[in-house]
Amino acid sequence: MDEIEINICAGFTEESAAINLSAFRTIIEASAQVIADPKPMLIAYADYFTPIIKDAIADGLMTEKEAWDTAAEALSSLFVINQRLAFMVGTELAEETGARPMPIQFMDDPIYREKDKNKMNSEEVMEELSRIMRQPGKENN
Repeated sequence: MDEIEINICAGFTEESAAINLSAFRTIIEASAQVIADPKPMLIAYADYFTPIIKDAIADGLMTEKEAWDTAAEALSSLFVINQRLAFMVGTELAEETGARPMPIQFMDDPIYREKDKNKMNSEEVMEELSRIMRQPGKENN
Protein backbone atom coordinates (compact mmCIF):
# COMPACT_ATOMS: atom_id res chain seq x y z
CA MET A 1 0.00 0.00 0.00
CA ASP A 2 1.28 3.46 -0.83
CA GLU A 3 1.61 5.94 1.98
CA ILE A 4 -0.65 8.93 2.27
CA GLU A 5 0.64 11.73 4.42
CA ILE A 6 -1.65 14.16 6.19
CA ASN A 7 -1.01 17.07 8.50
CA ILE A 8 -3.26 17.73 11.45
CA CYS A 9 -3.23 21.26 12.79
CA ALA A 10 -4.57 21.91 16.26
CA GLY A 11 -4.12 24.77 18.67
CA PHE A 12 -4.19 24.69 22.45
CA THR A 13 -3.70 27.33 25.07
CA GLU A 14 -1.04 26.64 27.66
CA GLU A 15 -3.82 26.27 30.21
CA SER A 16 -5.75 23.71 28.17
CA ALA A 17 -2.73 21.65 27.07
CA ALA A 18 -2.56 19.49 30.22
CA ILE A 19 -6.32 18.89 30.23
CA ASN A 20 -6.27 17.93 26.56
CA LEU A 21 -3.28 15.63 27.04
CA SER A 22 -5.20 13.87 29.79
CA ALA A 23 -8.23 13.60 27.50
CA PHE A 24 -6.14 12.12 24.66
CA ARG A 25 -4.66 9.53 27.05
CA THR A 26 -8.16 8.66 28.25
CA ILE A 27 -9.41 8.27 24.67
CA ILE A 28 -6.50 5.95 23.87
CA GLU A 29 -7.07 3.78 26.94
CA ALA A 30 -10.88 3.72 26.76
CA SER A 31 -10.81 3.00 23.03
CA ALA A 32 -8.69 -0.09 23.71
CA GLN A 33 -11.52 -1.53 25.78
CA VAL A 34 -14.16 -0.85 23.13
CA ILE A 35 -11.90 -2.26 20.41
CA ALA A 36 -11.39 -5.44 22.42
CA ASP A 37 -15.10 -5.88 23.18
CA PRO A 38 -17.49 -3.51 21.36
CA LYS A 39 -20.73 -5.32 22.26
CA PRO A 40 -21.21 -3.57 25.64
CA MET A 41 -21.08 -0.23 23.77
CA LEU A 42 -23.70 -1.50 21.30
CA ILE A 43 -25.93 -2.43 24.23
CA ALA A 44 -25.25 0.79 26.16
CA TYR A 45 -26.32 2.85 23.13
CA ALA A 46 -29.06 0.47 21.99
CA ASP A 47 -31.36 3.39 21.08
CA TYR A 48 -28.93 4.26 18.32
CA PHE A 49 -27.61 0.86 17.21
CA THR A 50 -30.62 -1.46 17.53
CA PRO A 51 -32.75 0.19 14.79
CA ILE A 52 -29.84 -0.04 12.34
CA ILE A 53 -29.25 -3.68 13.20
CA LYS A 54 -32.98 -4.49 12.96
CA ASP A 55 -33.17 -2.78 9.55
CA ALA A 56 -30.32 -4.92 8.24
CA ILE A 57 -32.08 -8.05 9.50
CA ALA A 58 -35.48 -6.94 8.11
CA ASP A 59 -33.93 -6.23 4.72
CA GLY A 60 -32.74 -9.83 4.66
CA LEU A 61 -29.16 -8.73 4.29
CA MET A 62 -27.99 -10.82 7.26
CA THR A 63 -29.05 -12.92 10.19
CA GLU A 64 -29.39 -11.39 13.66
CA LYS A 65 -26.03 -12.82 14.72
CA GLU A 66 -24.35 -11.54 11.54
CA ALA A 67 -25.90 -8.10 12.04
CA TRP A 68 -24.68 -7.83 15.63
CA ASP A 69 -21.24 -9.15 14.68
CA THR A 70 -21.00 -6.71 11.76
CA ALA A 71 -22.05 -3.81 13.98
CA ALA A 72 -19.49 -4.83 16.61
CA GLU A 73 -16.75 -5.06 13.98
CA ALA A 74 -17.67 -1.66 12.51
CA LEU A 75 -17.73 -0.04 15.95
CA SER A 76 -14.37 -1.57 16.80
CA SER A 77 -12.93 -0.18 13.54
CA LEU A 78 -14.31 3.25 14.36
CA PHE A 79 -12.58 3.20 17.73
CA VAL A 80 -9.28 2.17 16.11
CA ILE A 81 -9.53 5.37 14.06
CA ASN A 82 -10.50 7.37 17.16
CA GLN A 83 -7.56 5.94 19.06
CA ARG A 84 -5.10 6.70 16.27
CA LEU A 85 -6.32 10.30 15.96
CA ALA A 86 -6.01 10.83 19.72
CA PHE A 87 -2.53 9.32 19.61
CA MET A 88 -1.40 11.53 16.72
CA VAL A 89 -2.62 14.81 18.17
CA GLY A 90 -1.65 13.82 21.72
CA THR A 91 1.87 12.88 20.61
CA GLU A 92 2.42 16.22 18.90
CA LEU A 93 1.03 18.11 21.90
CA ALA A 94 3.14 16.08 24.35
CA GLU A 95 6.29 16.82 22.34
CA GLU A 96 5.54 20.53 22.21
CA THR A 97 4.89 20.78 25.94
CA GLY A 98 7.61 18.38 27.09
CA ALA A 99 5.06 16.00 28.61
CA ARG A 100 5.46 12.24 28.78
CA PRO A 101 4.65 10.35 25.56
CA MET A 102 1.26 8.89 24.73
CA PRO A 103 0.73 5.31 25.98
CA ILE A 104 1.54 3.06 23.02
CA GLN A 105 0.84 -0.14 24.99
CA PHE A 106 -2.90 0.46 24.57
CA MET A 107 -2.72 0.97 20.81
CA ASP A 108 -4.53 -1.66 18.77
CA ASP A 109 -2.87 -0.54 15.54
CA PRO A 110 0.22 1.46 16.59
CA ILE A 111 1.41 4.45 14.61
CA TYR A 112 5.07 4.92 13.83
CA ARG A 113 6.30 8.16 12.35
CA GLU A 114 9.33 8.22 10.10
CA LYS A 115 11.19 10.42 12.54
CA ASP A 116 10.49 7.90 15.31
CA LYS A 117 11.64 4.95 13.18
CA ASN A 118 14.87 6.68 12.29
CA LYS A 119 16.03 7.69 15.75
CA MET A 120 19.78 7.62 15.97
CA ASN A 121 21.59 5.56 18.55
CA SER A 122 24.13 7.33 20.80
CA GLU A 123 27.06 6.45 18.53
CA GLU A 124 25.28 7.95 15.51
CA VAL A 125 24.45 11.08 17.50
CA MET A 126 28.13 11.54 18.43
CA GLU A 127 29.22 11.01 14.81
CA GLU A 128 26.69 13.59 13.59
CA LEU A 129 27.77 16.04 16.30
CA SER A 130 31.41 15.54 15.33
CA ARG A 131 30.57 16.09 11.64
CA ILE A 132 28.72 19.32 12.45
CA MET A 133 31.56 20.59 14.62
CA ARG A 134 34.13 19.96 11.83
CA GLN A 135 32.24 22.00 9.24
CA PRO A 136 34.51 24.65 7.73
CA GLY A 137 33.65 28.31 8.01
CA LYS A 138 31.76 28.10 11.25
CA GLU A 139 32.88 30.75 13.72
CA ASN A 140 32.04 28.94 16.95
CA ASN A 141 33.10 25.34 16.20
